[in-house]
Amino acid sequence: MDYPNSGATGVRVFPLCFGTMSFGAEADERASAEMFHRVRISALSPTPAPATDRTETLKPHRT
Repeated sequence: MDYPNSGATGVRVFPLCFGTMSFGAEADERASAEMFHRVRISALSPTPAPATDRTETLKPHRT
């Protein structure tokens, strides 16, 4: 899998990302857990939304 650089930062990124900004807001706990499960089985890395107090609300439920 190709990990291109993000602009001039030198940070290498996966071409497909999964944001968790809707966790706890638009998506309830069950829907959020289902989305997270699908991401884990597809080998993507979730990207937490910065500057929120609910970014890690599903952490206790992870296996």
